[in-house]
Amino acid sequence: TMEEIESFVIVRTLLCDIVDPSRITHKDTLSYFGILLDDNIRKWICRVQLKETAKYLILPTEEKGKFTKYPIESLNEIIKFKDDLIKAVSLYEDINKND
Repeated sequence: TMEEIESFVIVRTLLCDIVDPSRITHKDTLSYFGILLDDNIRKWICRVQLKETAKYLILPTEEKGKFTKYPIESLNEIIKFKDDLIKAVSLYEDINKND
C-alpha cells in the first residue's frame, strides 16, 4: 500500500547517514511489512503493521527472535524511533567502523 511505501521511505531517510540507502529494502507479507538490511529477512530493521483499527512499529531486540511492538497513531511517529532503528542496524553490523 502507499502507507507501507511511505513507512519504507521514512526509515530509509532516517538511516541514510548510517547505512547506504540502497542496502535498505522491503518485503511485504500477509501480517506485516518488513524493512530489511541487504534484502535479508534475517536482518530486519523493523516491521510495520497497518491494520484498519491500529498501526504498529515492531523493532527487534538484542535477544534473537524477540521484538518489541509499539502502537503508533501515524507513520510520522516513526521519526521518534530513529535511535531504535539505528540500534537495529547495529545488531547486524558495526556501524561505527570507518570505511
